[in-house]
Amino acid sequence: MVLLRLIGQGRLCECLKSNPEMLAIDVFMREMGFRRGADREAAGITDRARELVEQHKHALTSEVEHALQRHQVRRKRREVSGEALLVANRRRWLDPHLAE
Repeated sequence: MVLLRLIGQGRLCECLKSNPEMLAIDVFMREMGFRRGADREAAGITDRARELVEQHKHALTSEVEHALQRHQVRRKRREVSGEALLVANRRRWLDPHLAE
């Protein structure tokens, strides 16, 4: 979502990497005026529409945070299982009878 926002604002060179390809995208997006158009549209929406947009934004943020937490838990599980495997292999190296 952040990447899409940066693309739409024409700020890739500023925030990511400054090279001719990114500059071409930034110039194009600024010439197209997507951000100005979005700002104009946002200024004219009703209070109810603004409330719905805020609810949607909150739901997306919550979902992203939840997904990040799930990823961190899975990553921790992998690290723990990797450690357990390392310990098991070490025991096998020390005691050849366990290898059978």
